[in-house]
Amino acid sequence: MNPYATHLIDQLAAASEDAVHKLHRLGEHAGEPITYRVSPWITAQVADLGVRLLTRRVRHCEHVDLAAPTVMLAAAWRPGRLWCGPCLVAEGERMRGTAEDQTCDVCQTVVEVVHPVTVAAGPVLFHFGACEGCFDRETALPRATS
Repeated sequence: MNPYATHLIDQLAAASEDAVHKLHRLGEHAGEPITYRVSPWITAQVADLGVRLLTRRVRHCEHVDLAAPTVMLAAAWRPGRLWCGPCLVAEGERMRGTAEDQTCDVCQTVVEVVHPVTVAAGPVLFHFGACEGCFDRETALPRATS
């Protein structure tokens, strides 16, 4: 095998493992359990991102280097876009308090409470917000009550 290909495969495997570790730390920090159930909607979103990556139709912040696999972040509300952590946080701050921030990414309904969900897909942590019904359907987990 080509040494560059081997190096790339090793980097991709390490980044994928790092993404799972980050997901578990996020769950511990939020006090939420981690689920491995993946719904058809989540699968379709991740597959769409994969197709965009393979066809070079993905946009990314200046801190993401697609030639050097590392943990990257994606969000359902911006399909085909990858971010580093600080840039996704800035995107979240930009939309805080807007109708977009109160819209379920699954059913597109504006709701009072949107539950955050994160899924690891290889080296990508995919984020989306779900209304009560979609959260239950997409994660098969009980909601945290406040």
